[in-house]
Amino acid sequence: MTLQLIIVLILVGGWLFGRLASRIGLPGVLGMTFWGVFIGTIWRDSIPPELWNLAPFLKSLALIVILLRAGLGIKLSSLKKVGAVAVRMAFLPAMFEASALTLLFHFLLGFNWSIAALAATLLSAVSPAAVVPSMLTLKEDGYGKDKDVPTMMLAGASLDNVTVITMFTMFLGLAKGENLSLTRTLLMVPWSLLLGILPGVILGLALVWFFQRYYEKIRATEKVLLLLGISVLLVQVGDLMNTAALLGIMTIGFVLLAKAERVAAELSLKLSKL
Repeated sequence: MTLQLIIVLILVGGWLFGRLASRIGLPGVLGMTFWGVFIGTIWRDSIPPELWNLAPFLKSLALIVILLRAGLGIKLSSLKKVGAVAVRMAFLPAMFEASALTLLFHFLLGFNWSIAALAATLLSAVSPAAVVPSMLTLKEDGYGKDKDVPTMMLAGASLDNVTVITMFTMFLGLAKGENLSLTRTLLMVPWSLLLGILPGVILGLALVWFFQRYYEKIRATEKVLLLLGISVLLVQVGDLMNTAALLGIMTIGFVLLAKAERVAAELSLKLSKL
């Protein structure tokens, strides 16, 4: 099977199954996931190696789009209102779930501590692909305005995902035998989050200046391509430096909405169609 044909099958089948899932009241992403599992199982041996090599980048790009949409949907005033609750939602459920699963895997299944923690963080992460689109839809429909529930869920779920991914990366290093103490590993979490947010703020402010200065000269599609390119570059640098670059991605969207609402609305509309 050629690379072109399998890409067409993935796109058309994903769209079709996403629509079917939505018709019966399920999240569209569930139908797309089913189609992906089906193709990967039935035609696994027929899929060209080039696509398997490209798959990690495509997954990363999809997560970037989701986190950008989350950041572009969180207003500063709303975040101030629900900030404390969102932070608790981001850390407490994941920490308790990961801790309980780590103990369970170690004492019940006999995993060593590093493998148990690795598996626990893998299972305790929320799915932004399910939470973010759903909360944005509720926000657009006017639900939860009094207490800003959609904003609280957007911020909490996104931070939860980024935190768990950061922890997963660190525990992966421990599982691979890297010489890291547990104390040092835990102290690296807030440092990694800080180094993820700071570049996001700087790049967000730079994009605000650039988009506002050349707003009429750059089409919306070009703005999106530039935003995605910078976001992908930030993730690559974050992977090299072991920082929470995904949190920086969401921060870029947040800064754009806070400083250039017209540009943010334009970008959000384009990203929602991807």
